[in-house]
This record gives sequence, C-alpha cells and structure tokens, in this order.
Amino acid sequence: MIRSTMSVTVLFRIISAMRVYDLIVAMTGGGPAGRTETVSMYAVNTYFTYGNTGYGATLSVLMLLLSVVISLFFVDSLKTRGSV
Repeated sequence: MIRSTMSVTVLFRIISAMRVYDLIVAMTGGGPAGRTETVSMYAVNTYFTYGNTGYGATLSVLMLLLSVVISLFFVDSLKTRGSV
C-alpha cells in the first residue's frame, strides 16, 4: 500500500527538482563558473539576459515535455498495479 504513495511522492520531488530556480539564484547566482546553474536557470538566462528567445522558449517547452513524460510513466506504473 505504501508503494503508490511513495511513487506519487517521488514524482512530485522530481518535478520540483526540475523547476528549482529561486533558491539557487538567491544563494549562488549560478555559482563559480556556472557550477550550480540548473536547466531552468539556463533557460531564463538564455531568454532574458542573452536575448535568444527562441532557444530559451524551446528549453522551457522541453522541460515541460520531460515532466509530462515522467508523470505519464509514473501514472502508468500505478495503473498497472491496480492502485488507481
């Protein structure tokens, strides 16, 4: 019974990890030589700082699609076990 709860928890943590932006910007600003820069920070910097709107928007859409694929995988794995 705990497997479905843990699956949903892991799903939420993965999605939360993909969209982390504010904490890293406030603490390190990308760190020395971009060592703590995440994909979301890279997309925002590309879009707003460097003015490359097409590439920044593409990165954001790819992150959204990756989140949807991961979510569908978790939901499908819950359905096959008969939990949902």
